[in-house]
Amino acid sequence: MVTVGNDKLIVYPQIGKKQLFDLQADPLEMNDLSDDPKQQANISKLMAKLKELQQTVGDELELRN
Repeated sequence: MVTVGNDKLIVYPQIGKKQLFDLQADPLEMNDLSDDPKQQANISKLMAKLKELQQTVGDELELRN
């Protein structure tokens, strides 16, 4: 999981699932935006940030884009 600004990305690598939430518009995380084609660039940016965080903490779990 990574949060940048109002965006929160949760990745479940073992089942190949992602969830994306706009925490300002949806603080209860009820509206998953991950299937919205307009969000793909945002998801890619957040995945890069998550992978960077993994390297920082030494997490070797493989994440899929």
